[in-house]
Amino acid sequence: MRGSLSAIPAALLAQLAVNLPFQGKGVGKVLVKHALSRIAGLAADWGCAAVVTDRIDDRARSLYRGFDFEPLREGSNRMIVATKTIIAAIERSRMRAY
Repeated sequence: MRGSLSAIPAALLAQLAVNLPFQGKGVGKVLVKHALSRIAGLAADWGCAAVVTDRIDDRARSLYRGFDFEPLREGSNRMIVATKTIIAAIERSRMRAY
């Protein structure tokens, strides 16, 4: 299907959960950052153009928005970010380390 999102090779980031005593301490953010770093490192070999996830609630939406995910459609729980966006963010964060 030409022009269809189903034709875009993407990695699926499954829903993450953080045990209640550890919520609000940045654990979820570290997990997402680690997963996206791994995906970025393999994107060229996989031919991965985007990362897709399904947010479960507004807190998850805020978390993913912090990593530049956008809703796939208005009102959708499915969110997407281009792999090139992730790679650029990683490069920017490396530049700030110096």
